[in-house]
Amino acid sequence: MSDFENRRDRLFASMKENSALILFSGVEKICSEDEAYPFKSNRNFFYLTLNKTIAQLLW
Repeated sequence: MSDFENRRDRLFASMKENSALILFSGVEKICSEDEAYPFKSNRNFFYLTLNKTIAQLLW
């Protein structure tokens, strides 16, 4: 099992029964009309998934 799977398992084990966790990776921030800042995933989302994809949801 990978590190990020262990992290998720520990987190879910610490949650109360019938609770939910929703994390969003984030969206690009616009710098100007034709340019966006480099995308940086939400820290918590990345810590649990190692995913840097824009507009992803973990639930």
